Amino acid sequence: MKNSRFSFLKRFPLLSFLLFVSFLCSCSNDDSDSGSVDKDALVAVHVRVGESWNDDEVVSSRSTSSAASSSVTVPLDKHWSMVATLSPVKDVHSRAATALSNGVHYRVIAYKENDVSASGYVNHADYVVGDAAPDFWLPVNKTYTFVCYSYGNSNALPAFDSSVTDLSVTPENDVLYYKTNVSITSASSSFSIAFDHVFSQVTVTATSSGSNITACSATLSPNYSATLPLSSGVATVSGTSSAKALSWSSSNGNSVSSNASTVFSNGEAVTLTFTSITIGSTTLIDKSITFTGKSMSANTKYTLSVNFRKSTGVIIGGLLWASANLIKIGSTYTFQPSHELYSGVWNGGDYWNWCTLDPTDYTNNYSGDYSASLDPCQQVVPAGTWRMPTLAEIDALKATGSVYATYNGVNGRYFGTTSVPVNADMDNYVFLPASGCRDLGTTTMSGVGSSGCYWSSTPYSSTGAYFLPFDSSNVYTYSYNRNFGFAIRCVSDL
Repeated sequence: MKNSRFSFLKRFPLLSFLLFVSFLCSCSNDDSDSGSVDKDALVAVHVRVGESWNDDEVVSSRSTSSAASSSVTVPLDKHWSMVATLSPVKDVHSRAATALSNGVHYRVIAYKENDVSASGYVNHADYVVGDAAPDFWLPVNKTYTFVCYSYGNSNALPAFDSSVTDLSVTPENDVLYYKTNVSITSASSSFSIAFDHVFSQVTVTATSSGSNITACSATLSPNYSATLPLSSGVATVSGTSSAKALSWSSSNGNSVSSNASTVFSNGEAVTLTFTSITIGSTTLIDKSITFTGKSMSANTKYTLSVNFRKSTGVIIGGLLWASANLIKIGSTYTFQPSHELYSGVWNGGDYWNWCTLDPTDYTNNYSGDYSASLDPCQQVVPAGTWRMPTLAEIDALKATGSVYATYNGVNGRYFGTTSVPVNADMDNYVFLPASGCRDLGTTTMSGVGSSGCYWSSTPYSSTGAYFLPFDSSNVYTYSYNRNFGFAIRCVSDL
């Protein structure tokens, strides 16, 4: 009988792992009908073992906040912002288990059917992928609940205690879990383990649109330790959150990526904090981004992509103000090369009647509502990136405070400060030069070098629109005839 039993086992594939029960006392106790167990009533059990991840299709099929990608933009200072996107990953191995790496330890426990408890315990065995399987025998013609788990690494598992049915685990380990009911007979004594991952896995990629990133350190939170009931495999929080420090596979380049990190966020909103990141000559400290209302699911991989953008202007109040006045040169819509520059002449390409694409058309008196197709800011390449500011946005800029001063010897107003900035700090504020204006329906210029007039996109009436006028004494918001030629300082949403 013994020889025929081993002949049976040899028929299974080499990638399978044999599970044998050697604890005959436990088996005898389980066989209440006979009172004792004949060895011929035992059978060796074997399994095939692997792991799998959910993919984005699986995640998106759920009605949870983890389903879709989520993007957030955060202004960091007057020149930098970061745009971050958290997305579930489509895994090539999803829905089909792949082999565990050689050397990974895992444990298989047999319980009486649907009785994952100390009293329901039958036997267990510990395995190492790639090593010979230990003996594991079970009485035949019974259904067992098999609970399998691993810490996902080559470290030996903690000593087994049949009275413990709740594990204390941390995301320092990529904890794996699987449970199944299997009827064991002499003719059918095998099953497959398809481990799920108890926690989430995240890879962070930071990209700069300008200089290389030369140093980077970051954390993810929340990140909890957990209790893992063997009966369900669903982790619950244990203790307080301790932010997960990321390690980086590369830390010098236009794009740098972290190593994949295992995280348990307990379904709470995810926060990424760059404790320090150096981009070119700029070092940003303690910059955080939170995906409000966005959580991460167990057994799911995520990518968290962050693009650090250096603005072509100044960020004030969550809005990017262009670094200079709008000008049309030939057929090209662009910005003056520097904050303070303007032509000062009626046909210089930088004085605009309201909602017109031709700055030299001083007779245009468009009477309709604001139209993006007639907004010259929208023509700056890439088209649709910039627009005229609204009245509310001009009022918000004005509310940040201003001071009349000079930039490179040119009169104008700094917005975002009430004191004249030192030379090294001038570019941190919106500077509007006192470019004057082109008078109503004529080619006559007024106030050049002493006052400024800047259009908003908000109409006042069919003949008027709101604008921002200022001189050396005051700054206002006012409405005036659309047939005046005013300057435009474009804005962009972050």
